[in-house]
Amino acid sequence: MKLALGTVQFGLDYGISNRQAQTSLAEARSIVDRGLDVGLDLLDTAPAYGVSEAVLGEILADRTPRIVTKTPQFPGRRIEREDGRLLRKSLLRSLERLRQDQVYGLLVHTADDLLKPGGERLYATMVDLREEGLVQRLGVSVYTHEQLDRVRARHEIQVVQVPVNVFDQRLLHSGALDSLSRSGVEVHARSAFLQGALLMDGEALPSCFSKYRDHVAEYHAFISDRGWSPVQAALGFVLALPQVDRVVCGVNNLDQWQELIEVTTQSIDSNELRRFSLDDETTLDPSKWENP
Repeated sequence: MKLALGTVQFGLDYGISNRQAQTSLAEARSIVDRGLDVGLDLLDTAPAYGVSEAVLGEILADRTPRIVTKTPQFPGRRIEREDGRLLRKSLLRSLERLRQDQVYGLLVHTADDLLKPGGERLYATMVDLREEGLVQRLGVSVYTHEQLDRVRARHEIQVVQVPVNVFDQRLLHSGALDSLSRSGVEVHARSAFLQGALLMDGEALPSCFSKYRDHVAEYHAFISDRGWSPVQAALGFVLALPQVDRVVCGVNNLDQWQELIEVTTQSIDSNELRRFSLDDETTLDPSKWENP
């Protein structure tokens, strides 16, 4: 199954289009159970996602799907030996909360941590954890082509998590996704809905979209003309990309999850949506939105 389950909503209120509270344990259990029933084999979490890891541990019991978690963030200007020890302790805590003996992937949550002076200490610790059988694959979460290139020039990466959606096709146009695919790097796409922005009309979007009001209106008119729902268009676009191995999506409830599952049985021509790409980092990176 190409669809993977992101679990930030299990531990935090998340997303500009989210009008609900953090997903309850009972609802999270229903979501995970439904996913496993239809072939879900990858769940994405992180220590930074509140109680998400503990919720997954409670739900999964003795089941062992592939789980990707992440490193803590390191605020210092350089990486010290103590940071390597902190990374190890963080993973061991994650495994304890998840009630797992091993995770499929360990990603550096903030790619710039690997690029700081001493960043090789973090990578060396990750390699040790892999050799000890606590992690299968090492990777990184990135935002830009430039960031990705710098990380790959220094470290061997097996999994990368990147933003890809109808409006944010920068890594597609730059050839980065093709390069990753050719190199055998597993690509996990996130932000398929641009934190919900692709599901909203122009009036409800953050102010940074105001200069693209006509663009957004044209996009919604186009998908409506094709008979595609906003969810079908946004998710279908990323699912159709051959360079992408998994599309990581989070949901707040079982109805939303069922809608995503149904979209995986449909298909659209992603080439039809190529013309809606933007190249404006302040609009494409939710962390730069001033008033979502």
